[in-house]
Amino acid sequence: MIDRRKKYKVTTTNGYPHCGQLIQNYMATHQISKAFIARKLDVAPSTVNAYFRNQSLQIGIIWKISQTLEHNFIAEIAEMMHIEHSNAITEDLKKQLAEKDNSIQKLEMKVEVYKEINAQ
Repeated sequence: MIDRRKKYKVTTTNGYPHCGQLIQNYMATHQISKAFIARKLDVAPSTVNAYFRNQSLQIGIIWKISQTLEHNFIAEIAEMMHIEHSNAITEDLKKQLAEKDNSIQKLEMKVEVYKEINAQ
């Protein structure tokens, strides 16, 4: 028998976050009104309410809300996945950190040499 349920509504063992509640919680924490977001997105307040009820939102909607509220909900959702990922920025930061660690190690060795010279 073919399963005709909407696949995104079927509960799985690795469920995803409720996107509407995620955004609604952020707005409540930062005291942002539904009317404000509706005006900024140029949608009806009832549409904003519908967003909050939906567990799954289109990436375009999340994108627009993220830009409007100046908060990266996409990154927040990605962090909830607990999957290691990297991009050019994080790789560059890791490289810079390794260089800094190397510089610190060299400086610590020099400090030890100076301590030995001063102790004599």
